[in-house]
Amino acid sequence: MSAAPRWFGRPAAILAAALALRLLLVLPALGSPPFSDEADYHQLACNLAAGRGYVGEDGRPTAWRPPLWPAAMAVVYRVAGDRPAAARLAQVVLGTLLVGLVLALAAAVEPDDRAATALAGWWATLSPALLYYSCSLFSETLYALCLAASLLLLLRPRRRWSAVAAGVLLGLACLARGATLVLAPLLLLWLGRRDGWRAAAALAAGLALSVGPWTARNAAVLGAPIPVDTNGAANFFWGNHPQAPLLRAWDIVERPDKPSPVVPPGAGEVAAERAALAQASAFVGAAPGRFGLGLVLKSGNLWGLERGLASGLRAGLFGSRGTLLVVPAALWGLLDTALLLSLAILGLARARRRDAVWLALAVMASLTLVHAASYGHSRYRFGALPLLLVFAAQAAADWRREGRPRPPRWARAAIALALINLAYEAIVLEFAHRCGWV
Repeated sequence: MSAAPRWFGRPAAILAAALALRLLLVLPALGSPPFSDEADYHQLACNLAAGRGYVGEDGRPTAWRPPLWPAAMAVVYRVAGDRPAAARLAQVVLGTLLVGLVLALAAAVEPDDRAATALAGWWATLSPALLYYSCSLFSETLYALCLAASLLLLLRPRRRWSAVAAGVLLGLACLARGATLVLAPLLLLWLGRRDGWRAAAALAAGLALSVGPWTARNAAVLGAPIPVDTNGAANFFWGNHPQAPLLRAWDIVERPDKPSPVVPPGAGEVAAERAALAQASAFVGAAPGRFGLGLVLKSGNLWGLERGLASGLRAGLFGSRGTLLVVPAALWGLLDTALLLSLAILGLARARRRDAVWLALAVMASLTLVHAASYGHSRYRFGALPLLLVFAAQAAADWRREGRPRPPRWARAAIALALINLAYEAIVLEFAHRCGWV
């Protein structure tokens, strides 16, 4: 079996390729206006850059979106002007750094396996999800960067302040995506059992240092201690509503007649959040069977097809010619997802460092819990991708060295379930839906 070229394992070569690919991909998107959630982040960043504070389009203080990504965009806008192209170029830099963190995570999980580390880096370089979100104005890349850095500190040899620093980074990940708060209790339990409860307390202190000031701001400005954002309540409402579809549940947010919670005239953002929670909870209580079925289907959506790049092409982010590449991008996403999930499950089953396995499972469990209860979409699993890439690369490297492994029965069942779900999504949710059959 021939050895890989010497440059294959060099981090500098991997990072240079990652940067070059992202620059090549972002070029046709530089002139594109913000779309979907990008428009919200852009508006918030413009207001921050102009000194108007964290206010929405109506000029009123808001916590509708988590603050970290709009604040980062505002820094770019203060330097380069309110130009989405400048923020997209900054996103390319963040996306390249995320590839570097995948390399670091792989080295932390298996320090002596350079082949697996290099493979994880190259896979991250070519991953359609990591490529796409390195060019968009969504918060995923910054969120995954903060979360991956926090997990890296937790996996590396323990130092005096590492738990506090990991907590600060975990808090920043929460300020990029509020749903990350659900992960915090799982990490505290994991760290407390591994390193003791003083380490868990240090992690909690770091988390409070990051999130606490923003929560206090919300209490002072909005009149309620909103931990991060009010958007999560709306997502729970849209996922648990009489009009919410069971198939392609995320489609409800793109409808022009999207439902809104019933609130008194003139009610503010906090009142709307409370109404959304109350009305969605009432619907769940009245239809528990439908809610249970939705948990299963939306969990499948979360761990199903990678839709980001194909959706961006279809929306015209990469120009009119980019729409011709929607089908190839969708097939690329299907192949990448099938390989990633299958090999990641195999890698988790065979990994020698079990604390890293439990860490990955905690991230996956928290994401599933949040998004199965609201609505699932492959975009929302982004925070788990760095660790999944590490375990998938490890499995691929072991396969190359040792031949075809025989995974345990539970792993074979999990791989079969993942592939069946991918086939269902490709055939039913995409092909049949595009043909108008469902």
